[in-house]
Amino acid sequence: MILERSDKKGERNDNVVRFVQLKKPLRHFIPNAEKNWDKEVKRLQEIGKLVDLILAHTDYYENEEIRIYPKTQVDLWIEGYDEDSQKYTGAKWGKYIRAPEIFFKVMENGKDLFVPLKEVAEVRRGFTTGANEFFYLTEEEIKIWGIEEEFWCHKEGGNWVPNYVIKSLKESKTIQVTSNDLKYRVLMIHKDKRELEGTNVLKYIEYGENEKIGKGDKASIPAQRPTCASRERWYDLGTRTPGPILYVERMGDRFVVLYNKSKVFVNKNLYEIFPKEDTSLPLLCGILNSTITDLSNELYGRILTGAQNVIDIDVWMTNQIPVIHPDKITKNQIRKLNNAFENLSRRPIEHILKELGAETLEEVSLDKVKPDRRELDKVVFEILGLTEDSPLRNATHNPEF
Repeated sequence: MILERSDKKGERNDNVVRFVQLKKPLRHFIPNAEKNWDKEVKRLQEIGKLVDLILAHTDYYENEEIRIYPKTQVDLWIEGYDEDSQKYTGAKWGKYIRAPEIFFKVMENGKDLFVPLKEVAEVRRGFTTGANEFFYLTEEEIKIWGIEEEFWCHKEGGNWVPNYVIKSLKESKTIQVTSNDLKYRVLMIHKDKRELEGTNVLKYIEYGENEKIGKGDKASIPAQRPTCASRERWYDLGTRTPGPILYVERMGDRFVVLYNKSKVFVNKNLYEIFPKEDTSLPLLCGILNSTITDLSNELYGRILTGAQNVIDIDVWMTNQIPVIHPDKITKNQIRKLNNAFENLSRRPIEHILKELGAETLEEVSLDKVKPDRRELDKVVFEILGLTEDSPLRNATHNPEF
């Protein structure tokens, strides 16, 4: 990329940063350095031509040799600026170089519709317990200890409801999280020990203060672990309101953004999304489950070293995921999107290739995509102004992206 420095704020904001991808080796554009003066002059001339070519474009440009994606410096600043901390915290610029052409065309089509997720929702990491083996228990383990109901359940409508907790995407086969599929309950203890005298939960707390828990060399006393020891009451996780939409920290071959309609508690491997204002939950969750978001997840996250097809994405990266602003969607489109999402959320979500009705990348085509998934994407593409016969629509279902 080519950047320019300026001490004048207005000048700096208007400056155009050009992200450049060379599709051919650098020697194709610039001859190798040689001692021959005439050839060195020629080399300098070719460098000048390449720079002139790059600087000549202020809009997206691509040919068989080069791709240039311009962004104003103020846009890059806004992208990485955190409102809460009131400072620039950073953004992933690599996507502007490695993204496929389809990404830029979709972004261009929806330039007046897309906003970063952080503008319409708050993203928060789930529980960091510091000792999952202590806080997450099966009902069988709870019965063995005889832990009182109030510490692993909460009241809803006068009834005790277990504190179900989801630890990973594997625990939910469908978009809608179902508590019946969850193995663990989380302990929520908000009382001092003196208030717990004579209870079984106090015995369990004392167990956590004296016995090592865990496997092999990693076993340790829960109360002494850094995260637990930093709390006023090491065993108190505080009060939490579960997020209605869950985004996964590490996404593999199965792309799913979960709808937490059951209001289960959430482990740190997932991020809780709290829509701002009166945004419809099914609407936002439907948008996030579209193929466009799958593509964005690939580009805004990072590929884990040594892991096949696993994308790791931090909270700040998730905040940057582009979503269609709900206010930009018509009532008719909202109705269609909600219906499509409702249909898709009822069934198990499979490996991305199976969702696209293919066994290999070569077999992928729009006609083979599962009908309910295609219907959801159809509405999203309609909102973006993409027609049925647009090459963009077929390209966005290519899992290579």
